[in-house]
Amino acid sequence: MGRSRPHRRRNAGKSAARESKPSQLGGLVQLAQIPDHIICSNIIPRLPGKSLIRFKCVSKLWNSTILDLNSTSFGNIRGPKTASMSFEYTKRSINLCFHMMDTKGSTEKFSLEKPITEYYHRDGHIAGSCNGLLLIIFDASFFLWNPCTAYFSCVLESDKMKPPYFVTNSGICYDSSTDDYKVVIGLQNSSIRAREFSRGPVLVAGLRNKGWKKLNFPYRCHQGTSGVSFNGFLHWRANTNKGYCTNPAPNKIIVFDRETDQVRELPMLQDRSRHILGLGVLDDCFCMSCWDINQVEVIAIKEYGNEESWTPLFEISILKFYSISYGTKLTPLMLMENGEVMMLRDDETIFSYNPQTMEYNYEYPKVLGRCPHIFIESLNNPHA
Repeated sequence: MGRSRPHRRRNAGKSAARESKPSQLGGLVQLAQIPDHIICSNIIPRLPGKSLIRFKCVSKLWNSTILDLNSTSFGNIRGPKTASMSFEYTKRSINLCFHMMDTKGSTEKFSLEKPITEYYHRDGHIAGSCNGLLLIIFDASFFLWNPCTAYFSCVLESDKMKPPYFVTNSGICYDSSTDDYKVVIGLQNSSIRAREFSRGPVLVAGLRNKGWKKLNFPYRCHQGTSGVSFNGFLHWRANTNKGYCTNPAPNKIIVFDRETDQVRELPMLQDRSRHILGLGVLDDCFCMSCWDINQVEVIAIKEYGNEESWTPLFEISILKFYSISYGTKLTPLMLMENGEVMMLRDDETIFSYNPQTMEYNYEYPKVLGRCPHIFIESLNNPHA
């Protein structure tokens, strides 16, 4: 009897351990019981991009679901982000960093895994974004970077982008008919007097053939104008190119068709003679901010291409704003979850505006105001 007691205690201990396992692993047991369709439709699309890359190897179903997210743009579920670029200098290297903010106001910083010391002497800036890819220009070189996948590569070169030429307008869009991305740049010659600046060429190139060709672009864009990608088209604010212009304020929206490589004007309301201060996308609608002597107004086109569907969204009180002039840029960036609208003034000052209270909030890190672009997360790695 004495020898059997330790044996019973050992068995009792094992039994107790077995009974305790379900409670200790209860969370995992519950997770394992979640139906696959719930995981694939409601959980996976909300995971961070870097996590999705790792989870592709969990199962064939997960891999297929994650690959399908590229076609459905899983970034739309989480909303847009603003992306701005900066450099971090150390004693031995120079690192390229991107600062992002989401619709909740949360900020994060991404850095390239390798230094970019070889580009330190170049004038780098974000020139556009499309499908989760940021287009970055260093002198005559064009790079694409995807923060989610850490993809970073030189995709184009241009011998035209050397002094005395400089970039006035730029952008990137996706051509689904050829499964290719196209880059558009407008160039000006700094050695020519100002009244002839509008005569610079506008070029387009695909990432597959990498050959540049000249566009028929009879319009004038201001320096530093990045195209807004919406509905598969690129958009710039511009005015008619007729040599010297006494009123340089943009009053037209120019559309680049990625399939035909042609440009056209987006239909506007006939009674609108206001100056266009900026273009953007709010609540999945293409919009613009415009100004006349009395007010600044943000209007959106509810049915793209239908000039009668332009609808006022809100007005901005000029009395609480800095002075407005013909050269002012005021870009609507994104709609925040608290109802405020994130906006950018003159490519350097980022702020939020509450249309209900007409109040401004400038309490954001200054680095976010360095020519930010709207960024939608994706797992895209282009073929180039």
